[in-house]
Order: sequence, then structure tokens, then C-alpha cells
Amino acid sequence: ADTLAALREAKRAGCRVLSVVNVVGSTIANESEDVLYTWAGPEIAVATTKAYSTQLVLIHLLMLCIAQAQGKMSEQQIAHEIDCLERVPDQLKFMLSNVEQVQFLASQFFNGHDMFFIGRNIDYALSLEASLKLKEISYIHSEAYAAGELKHGTISLIENGTLVIALCTYRPLLEKMISNIKEVKARGASVIAVINEDDAQTETVADYVIRIPECESIATPSLTIVPLQLFAYYIASLKGCDIDKPRNLAKEFRQGAANMIITEIIEKKRDGQVLKPEEIDFMINGLVNGEVADYQMTSFMMAVCCRGMNETETIAMVGRTETRVPEAIGALLHGEPE
Repeated sequence: ADTLAALREAKRAGCRVLSVVNVVGSTIANESEDVLYTWAGPEIAVATTKAYSTQLVLIHLLMLCIAQAQGKMSEQQIAHEIDCLERVPDQLKFMLSNVEQVQFLASQFFNGHDMFFIGRNIDYALSLEASLKLKEISYIHSEAYAAGELKHGTISLIENGTLVIALCTYRPLLEKMISNIKEVKARGASVIAVINEDDAQTETVADYVIRIPECESIATPSLTIVPLQLFAYYIASLKGCDIDKPRNLAKEFRQGAANMIITEIIEKKRDGQVLKPEEIDFMINGLVNGEVADYQMTSFMMAVCCRGMNETETIAMVGRTETRVPEAIGALLHGEPE
């Protein structure tokens, strides 16, 4: 609602709106003059991960388009940057197949009460996302701070045993980050440093390191955020938290999202795949939470796709339940008795 209100305020001021969205046909997409879709697919978890990653890459591509239009980058430079981005999926697969270090670190610190992320430049932006994920799903108090502002009061929060995660991938300010690590360690902090593959300097001052595969700077944020998201995931898992549905958080599930999921169901049915029970439960819960506007149409489409019921049977089923459409969908999908 806050984003939509900002969009409408911008339009009232005469601005042209370009939106970056995931759901085709969403309210924001419909009210924008121009739309860039991320095509991330439905996010089952409340705490988004793949939507964040696709937004990051899309914004990089938008930056390259603007640079090209303004003549600030050559065709050769742009081709090189795109080639770097195209290698990201394989690099991510490699990282996801080697998560033992992240799992180990999570096992060492999952009982912590306060965790702080620090970084400079782009690393500070990534720190904000990493801290948000940690507090969202593990319920551990976490904050992200610009490392250059540590001496302006933030450093007083550091005490013996406090975990500080230092993002050190931005090469121009690496020396300053090393200085920040030394400052927090002198006050008793334990430090995990996220570093580039070829960084031998930071390893000498941090207690633990997570290495990012060698890549160009345009791809570094896409790779850096993944082990930090995994760190939050493994900590939440060790604490026994509900990772997909954290307490006190709600995921907006509007008609556009329902339509996207229905499209995925149709494709699965076409390919002969079976809908997973957790996917069915997610759809039902979204409808029960009362955020889908057109219950009748959604239930009809789900019934046809998932149970093979014809139109007459579906309308009769929905009609019998009157306003209890979520329960009708549960019966349709699970084959429960009336």
C-alpha cells in the first residue's frame, strides 16, 4: 500500500512511472506507464530471495541501457558487462553446492542476541538486505550500519562476543574496512568477513571469512547476497523458526499473484507434473487470508486445472459454498468430502 501510494502521488505530480515488478497484471503494473518484469515466478516464502536477486540484475541491465543511450559506454564494454551477468547463474550454482562453511558459521552463532552488519558503498546496501533477512526469519536483533559511521556512536554497541559481519567486496575502500574490523575486534567482537576470492589481506584480521568467486564488479552484489541469505536461513533453521512464514509478517496475495500461480499450475498439468502439497496449502492460505479479490474466478480456474472438473461441476461446487470459497477450494484440490 505504501508503494502504491507513492506511485499515485508521483502521477499526481505529473511524473511518468516506470515500475519494476514481478507479478503480471498487478495493481502497480496496471497503474504504471512502463513496466519491467523480473519474471522470478511465485515467491512461496514471505521473506523474498529470488525476487531480490532478479531485481538486482534487472536494475543492472537498466543501467547499461541508460549508459548506452547516453553514449557513456561502448558496445564492447556493454557486451562484456552482460557476459559477466550471464555467468552469474553458474557461479551461484557452485556457491549453493558448497554451503558447508556457511552452515558451520550458523552453528557457531545461532544463539546470539545481537548481530551487526557493516559495509561501505555497495556493500552497505547489501548489508541492509542481509540484516533484514536475518531479523525477519530468525528473530535475532540485527542492524546494518555504514562502516564509515562506526565512530559516530554505533561502535558503543559492540561488546565481548558481539557478532559483526563485515562486507569487504568493494575494493576501492578495502583498507578502510580492514581498519573497521580492527576497531570492532579491539572491543571484543567476533568478525565474519565476506571477501573476494583473491583477498588475502582481510583474512589476516577477521575471525572467519566467506569467499565470493572471482567476478567483475557488476556481478559481485548478486553473488555476495546469497551466502548472507543462506546464513539467515541456517540460523533460523537451527532455532526452529518457521522460515517460510515468519511471525507477525504477512505476504500480500492479490489477484495478480493468484493468476501467476494458476498459470504455473496449467504449465505443470501440461507437462504431466503433480502439484506439491505445500504449493496447494500456500494457495489456500493466501485465499483464506482474504487478499484475493475475485474468489469465484480463482476457484473456478484452480478447480479446472487441478482436479479436471468441468465448468458445470465447478460452478455447482462454488455455488453450494456461497461465500465459503476458500473451503470450497480446499475440497476441490484435496478431494475432501462435502
